[in-house]
Order: sequence, then C-alpha cells, then structure tokens
Amino acid sequence: MAVSPTVLAKLVAMALSKQLKDGETLEDKLGDYLDELCNQLPWNVYDRISSEIFAEAQQRKAEQQVASWYAAFKVMEHGETH
Repeated sequence: MAVSPTVLAKLVAMALSKQLKDGETLEDKLGDYLDELCNQLPWNVYDRISSEIFAEAQQRKAEQQVASWYAAFKVMEHGETH
C-alpha cells in the first residue's frame, strides 16, 4: 500500500517534532544543521555562496521597494502647514 505524499509529510513532521526541545522549531534545527554543513565548506565556496545569498536578498529588497506605493500628504490650514 502506497502512502500519499501528504500523509508522509505529516508523519515526518510529527516524528521531527518529537525530537525538538521545548521552544525549538524545525526551522531552528534545520538552520543549525545548515550552519554546521556550511562550516565544513572550503572558505572560497562559503564566501561565494554567502555573496550569492546577499545579492539575492538585495534583489528581493529592491523589487519590494519598486512594488511599494507611498503616499504623502501635506496638511494645510489657512495657508499654514500643520
């Protein structure tokens, strides 16, 4: 009997959550594991990956700024700014 991907994902999540300490999230645990793996990389590879991640973050920030709308109002009463 085959297990659907959704059921399998729920089973994996339940098993992983049992392994987490109080207050620890799966994201925290995976982040720690990723840090451990990154620390094993040669410096030039680690530096290249870090640069790419930073560039992607800057690109997303720039795209979000372009997509943002700003409105400014100047309130005046009897010709005076308030």
